[in-house]
Amino acid sequence: MHSFFTCIQVAEKKTTGSKNVTRNWMMTLFLVVSAMVSSLSSFAQPLTGTKNIPGDYADLATAITDLNLQGVGVGGVTISVTAGNPQTAPAGGYSITTLTGTLADQIIITGNGNTITAPNPQATGALNDAIFKIIGADYVTLQGFTMQENAANTTTAAATNNMTEWGVALLYASTTNGAQNITIQNNTISLNRTYQNTFGIYANSTHSATAPTTAASATTAAGGNSGLVVHSNAISNVNNGIVVVGPTAAADYNTGIDIGGSSLSTANTLTNYGTTGTFSAYANVSGTVYGILVRNSTGFNVSYNSVTSSNGGVTVGTLRGIYIPAFSAAPTGTFTNNINNNTVAVTYGVASGTLQGITVEATTGNATSTQNINDNNFTALTGSIATSAAITAISDVMTNLVTNIN
Repeated sequence: MHSFFTCIQVAEKKTTGSKNVTRNWMMTLFLVVSAMVSSLSSFAQPLTGTKNIPGDYADLATAITDLNLQGVGVGGVTISVTAGNPQTAPAGGYSITTLTGTLADQIIITGNGNTITAPNPQATGALNDAIFKIIGADYVTLQGFTMQENAANTTTAAATNNMTEWGVALLYASTTNGAQNITIQNNTISLNRTYQNTFGIYANSTHSATAPTTAASATTAAGGNSGLVVHSNAISNVNNGIVVVGPTAAADYNTGIDIGGSSLSTANTLTNYGTTGTFSAYANVSGTVYGILVRNSTGFNVSYNSVTSSNGGVTVGTLRGIYIPAFSAAPTGTFTNNINNNTVAVTYGVASGTLQGITVEATTGNATSTQNINDNNFTALTGSIATSAAITAISDVMTNLVTNIN
């Protein structure tokens, strides 16, 4: 703007013998600058309505880049990949980082059955690659995608791996800004369980997006992953299925975690999970193998899920179906945790060890909480070879105000 007025001042001083020439020159400058401002404004519009791929954008990567740059506008946006348009994720995965999503202005990304394949190769030795990463963004729905590992990614040694760790990951942008009110539904996720660091859906508020093995917990409730809904997903061929870890301070724990919903219509199906417990030390994640893990989260619901391990694929460590490990600190307040109507089948592949269907450890409740473990169906709790493993259908050592196991 300073240079524009300088031009006007120079124009006023020109002696052309005609006032009209000066006025015309000034008007030309004004029109040029106005056009530039208008052009810039047109590129700075938040995304609203429905954006189609292809059409509005050539591919999903371009659309998400623009979403992160422009944000979402009034009424929200739906980014829709038209059926028959498979995608390849960028290195590290699609990162959704916009902080503009709200209850009124939501972000919906719809796959319409399209397949997203991981790139080849992922960064050598990285432990934080994904198909999708939601980093600090709120009110995002991911639905209708098939997410898969690239068959050319085969190096499993952690320090040199070129593989994909997470199907979908929820991570904080800062210790006070987590990914909240996220819905992951109607997706198919399949990675490669021979790589020990594979997780179908991973939400962890105790490390940054770039250093998953370094503990650095969110420091407020806003830094957690509250409001996470995981419905109607099919997850297979991973070492661990679904992981949710909230911040370490009791006042900051996740709330509103719903894995499976309230009927079979919203159930998740986990199959062919489990290889080994010798995976990398992700912050505050158990070293055992499990279908579903929920930690540092109160009032959660894990119901109507079908959890089936690989057939004797776990060769090292403990194997569990649904696991609620000890919280970092005893929770406060009055709440109800539900683990109901799940179908669990876990099969061990070692001669000795521990095999458990549903496990609830101490410090997961308090003197005013309720724990429900009702109507669960154990279709297999066994070793695939001769085994002396300790086999337990339900283990609950938490003393709540009310405990129902039916």
